[in-house]
Amino acid sequence: MTVIHSYSYKPKFHLALLALCAFLACAAVGIYATIHEDREVVISSLINLGPGGSKLFFILLGLGSFWLVGQAIMAIRASLMPDRYIVLASDHIAIPASLFSREASHIPFADITGLSLQTDKRSRILHIRHGAGTTKATQRFFDDREQFEAFLAQLQTAIRG
Repeated sequence: MTVIHSYSYKPKFHLALLALCAFLACAAVGIYATIHEDREVVISSLINLGPGGSKLFFILLGLGSFWLVGQAIMAIRASLMPDRYIVLASDHIAIPASLFSREASHIPFADITGLSLQTDKRSRILHIRHGAGTTKATQRFFDDREQFEAFLAQLQTAIRG
């Protein structure tokens, strides 16, 4: 196995911390509203919730926010762990299996059936389709956009070659 290139791949601490603070604020609003509010809630003149419905809405808001708080805590933990890498070798690509795993998925280039790029406002996600399913590589986990572009170009060249 000859390594063509290796790219550091992990969440950014400051973004995970920002997400944690935002989700904690949402959870706090949900808890406060569940305890103290018993008024009717109107959402964009389309949904009218009575006092019981509004309690359920705020309970769900709080629970959903706590789930996202958990995800943000795990992202912070992953950002503090030793660097993980996406490795382009001569015959395969190795990508961290998940945000929380130290294991890597090894995908032979011959197994790759397609690449697709999903774009949102500030980031892009590369979907690598292969025999075992789909694996994702997120631009936000790279150092910058240029590094992601270089990775994408190297991967396309390696697959063609």
